[in-house]
Amino acid sequence: MPISIRTVPAGHGWQWIVRAFALFRKNPLIWLVLNLILVAIGWVLGQVPVAGSYILYFLAPIFLAGIMTACKDLETGGDIEIGNLFRGFRQNTRQLTTIGAVHLGGQLLISAVLLGIGGPEFQEISQGGQMADPATLSPEARDRILLALLVSLSLYMPLAMAVWFSPGLVILDSQQGVRAIVFSVIAGLRNILPFV
Repeated sequence: MPISIRTVPAGHGWQWIVRAFALFRKNPLIWLVLNLILVAIGWVLGQVPVAGSYILYFLAPIFLAGIMTACKDLETGGDIEIGNLFRGFRQNTRQLTTIGAVHLGGQLLISAVLLGIGGPEFQEISQGGQMADPATLSPEARDRILLALLVSLSLYMPLAMAVWFSPGLVILDSQQGVRAIVFSVIAGLRNILPFV
């Protein structure tokens, strides 16, 4: 099935925000409940040592697909329910887990880059320790931390673009996971100004 990617002007980014709030106003209570459930799931997974956050990275596209179905249902005059949040576990799950695996792999790569470039000071932060006052760090340590943040940000942007539209393409348009990722990145690049 062919995919048509539109390029929209920069001001369209504001329209996305306005339309999102309009969807929220249609049923604010259920949106609050869905978000509280997501926060609770994130908190529970955060209690799992080491693997918890990685499981959340893997599952994020599946939950995002459920949120996208809820938005689509509201937009077409339907209603949403808590079950929308878990629709990705019942529909096109295999393709959504492909996106989840890419998301997880990308996050692991970014973490490795942060720790590798950031040095011991950055490793202290990642292990929950308190970093020393920046004024007491050597110029080399400050430069390493800044470089680590800049490199990881440059890696995160394409990863975010890969996961931005791909769950919607899978759950709403029945696209294959890898194809959805590629078109999500292309759409993100073509519409970089509205995203900014």
